[in-house]
Amino acid sequence: MQAIDENVSKKITVKPKPLPEGENIKFQPTSQEGVSFEKDDRTPTITVVFDTPAKVRSVTLPQNKTVNGNVEQFEVTFYSPDGNKINYKPILSNPSLKEDKSKPAELNSTQIPSDRLVSRLEITIVKTTDNESPKGVVLDINACTEAITETRTVTPLSTISSVTEKSGETGVTSVTTEGITPGYTNLTTLTGSTTQSVSGTTPKECEEMQAVDENVSRKITTSPNPLPKGENIKFLPTSQEGVSFDKNDRRPTITVSFYKRTKVQSVTLPRNKIMKGNVAQFEVTFYSHDGNKINYTPILSNLSPKEVESKPAELNSTEIPSDRPVSHLEITIVRTTDDESPKGVVLDIKACTEPIIESNTTASTATNFSATTIDKAVNETTTTSSIPLRCQTENALIEELGLVQAESITETTETETKVVGYIIRSNDTGWTPSSAFASLNIDFRYSVEIGRIHISANNLKEWHLYYQSALEVFPHWIAYNNSTVLTSNEIIFPNTLNATKIRLTPNGDIKNLHLEVFACLPFVTGTTTTSAPCILTEWSEWTPCSRTCGIGYKTRTRSANLTPNCDKEQLVEYQSCMDRRCECLLDETFYIRAFQREPSDSKEIGYIYTYSNYTTESRNVVYINDTVVQGTIIRTTDNCYIVYCTTDGLKLSDNQCITTTTILTTTPTTNTTECTMQQYENAPLKANNGQCISRESFPRERCGGYCESDSDDQCKCCSIGTTYLQPVLFDCFVDDSKTTTEEKTIAIRRIQSCNCNICQASCSVRRYNSAPLRINNNQCISRENIPRERCSGQCESDSGDQCTCCSVAKTYLQPIIFDCLVNTAQNITEQRKVEIQRIQSCNCNVCSGGISNK
Repeated sequence: MQAIDENVSKKITVKPKPLPEGENIKFQPTSQEGVSFEKDDRTPTITVVFDTPAKVRSVTLPQNKTVNGNVEQFEVTFYSPDGNKINYKPILSNPSLKEDKSKPAELNSTQIPSDRLVSRLEITIVKTTDNESPKGVVLDINACTEAITETRTVTPLSTISSVTEKSGETGVTSVTTEGITPGYTNLTTLTGSTTQSVSGTTPKECEEMQAVDENVSRKITTSPNPLPKGENIKFLPTSQEGVSFDKNDRRPTITVSFYKRTKVQSVTLPRNKIMKGNVAQFEVTFYSHDGNKINYTPILSNLSPKEVESKPAELNSTEIPSDRPVSHLEITIVRTTDDESPKGVVLDIKACTEPIIESNTTASTATNFSATTIDKAVNETTTTSSIPLRCQTENALIEELGLVQAESITETTETETKVVGYIIRSNDTGWTPSSAFASLNIDFRYSVEIGRIHISANNLKEWHLYYQSALEVFPHWIAYNNSTVLTSNEIIFPNTLNATKIRLTPNGDIKNLHLEVFACLPFVTGTTTTSAPCILTEWSEWTPCSRTCGIGYKTRTRSANLTPNCDKEQLVEYQSCMDRRCECLLDETFYIRAFQREPSDSKEIGYIYTYSNYTTESRNVVYINDTVVQGTIIRTTDNCYIVYCTTDGLKLSDNQCITTTTILTTTPTTNTTECTMQQYENAPLKANNGQCISRESFPRERCGGYCESDSDDQCKCCSIGTTYLQPVLFDCFVDDSKTTTEEKTIAIRRIQSCNCNICQASCSVRRYNSAPLRINNNQCISRENIPRERCSGQCESDSGDQCTCCSVAKTYLQPIIFDCLVNTAQNITEQRKVEIQRIQSCNCNVCSGGISNK
């Protein structure tokens, strides 16, 4: 039913600027005018409170119901009756097309928590079709409100006759059950002629208990370094020793898997139970039974004071998703009290398993009328055996099952894709790659749940697994287990792996590979229905691409009849698309805004580097008013910034060469400049991983200048002497939102003075900012994170008038595996091995103008 009636609309509120009194009535979907916001209120948040908790089915903000409607995209946060967030990250709607008002901005039905009771929701409009403030806003929200079921006592079945209606009349069978929880609207009347009595279907209360018992502890795993066999038993909260990690393992991740779906109530890592316990802080990610993250951002624990062992590091109970069943969780220790590797780690996790429904019948001749019979009469369902076991025993490559067609088993190399077919099955010849860069691909006819994969081949050393999942809105290749190298012949998935496609990339010199994929069609619960079959219509035509340039998506829909069997059918399908690449204009306005200065007389901005044969470099000059395509990377002429062309326009990197930035003083920096604090590059400050940005610009600071050594064998360097804390006003994004901010004052440490101190660090290779490498105009991305490198450290001068600087001495070529985009329209990539030049060693060389000659 329509949730936005007159009563609900009158209680709607907006922020940051409230509406005039009586204006909120215009949010009703029947309004001809809608609500229009002031011109400076670009991203308002609308709060809708229901009179009665409801299950939301759809949320739409149509454009075509009002003349000036311009809402293009919005995001929604749902709240449960207890006031907690149901979704910790706002759910983003699909965008409404500017050219077609009949296609509104609306939430994808598969993302709405339609099985959860909602007391209120917050809608934030994040984009309009004309980039102005929202106008003509009406809310179309459909929901099911709670229906009240009366409880009453009736005569036992044994005391009444089976037929009481006159011949030819339709009777009504009423099944009355004591203690049944409220149902929902759309009730069905059953025909028959008997009143039956059943009592006692009451769920047990959640009994909180220790979740880390001996069985659970034996299944605990750690990464990146596994523990010795049997060591994980020491994670038990009763352990007197705890688990201590290797000195190089500073941030281990501990994975705890539960036997049953469990509702976690508390997570604590105590220190006072072990003599050497030193855990100060940790973070946790919870996972649901389908393998998806419950919280997309890890939840950080409170900080355990070093001086007070009795106050442990533990999660705030209000942040734990205690109402959600959890299959496993990952605990990453991020800080210790002595800045060493974690020691004496024990896990204290309180939880309760899902409630068990007990069924009792009345003590009458109707004792055989069990809860199963009620289910069959009312819900038309019967309980069946566990489905996951079948997903580990049925080979999906058997042709009769119809899950995989022969032409859907292919080999992809650098240059072509060809059909492999059923030769990969164990009773055939097997697959031998045609090149070292070949991958084996399997495209399933339907989304499947994979329980087990078995692989065998001559000379098999290692392999990687990639997959595409129907659970993702936009299809893309996902590296299994973060692209971990697999060395065993078999993977068993305890919770199954949802996949529409899989890709295997083994070592290139294997022969006669055989593959078995054990899978079944997706399962939802442990029940099967015996009611009317689900009837689906044909798919509609694909909608136009959501973006006129760059990668967007298109959708198609179908309808289903209203039987229980249709509840989990996919009614909306998404597909990525790209009509053309976006283009970016490097005009003078962008240059002045980005660099805070006028362009040079030559109008040069920077260079585009290209590669042939993977290693040979060439560069093209880019000028003011040049146009570049999406994915282009431009390095500025001073090599300090990178300009990116993206689907959202031009983006600018942070300053990458602070040590060679021109100092903003009238006195030039030379080898004889006195050691002093130097300021440069006025810009806003960033804090909390970029989530907070200062309102004002501040100069960056460093210590620089010449220091005279006291003796020939002692080097002195200009470094920080004293510092102070400066309160700075920041705007910080709230709860991972991209639109809502709050004001915070953060104390930032600044340099007060600089001194000549004894040099500590010698000239050597410094590695930092580990991230995937990108080459060939951003078309190729490395599969693994590669650290950036530079030469850094102190160099002693040979004489009083000659400066030496730390710079590159030797390099080497490192082969790195890249995934390169070969078909932008279909988002198809191929594997390539590219040799990248890396720094092997650094030397102290004579400086020239502050920069080494090398």
